[in-house]
Amino acid sequence: MSWEAQFGWGIFGSLAVELVLIVTLLDVAKPKWPEKYKHAGFVVARLAVAIASGMLAVAYNVQTPLLAINVGAAAPALFKTLAQGIKEQAKRAG
Repeated sequence: MSWEAQFGWGIFGSLAVELVLIVTLLDVAKPKWPEKYKHAGFVVARLAVAIASGMLAVAYNVQTPLLAINVGAAAPALFKTLAQGIKEQAKRAG
């Protein structure tokens, strides 16, 4: 699979997770669009995470679309866990 395909499927996996979250939030009797999606900063940050997810799929050199989607879907949780670990280390060091 080409790196472009790996990248695209990785982005798709990452954004699919967000789409499922949106559908879940709107699947109520009186749906209301979540406030965070009204802020450009959140949207830009979320797109950056999706791009980083695509890059991770390329870095892993996955060879099937399904694996690239899995990497992309898991990447936001991985990034969040890494960021929390860095934050905790900084607290201990300072």
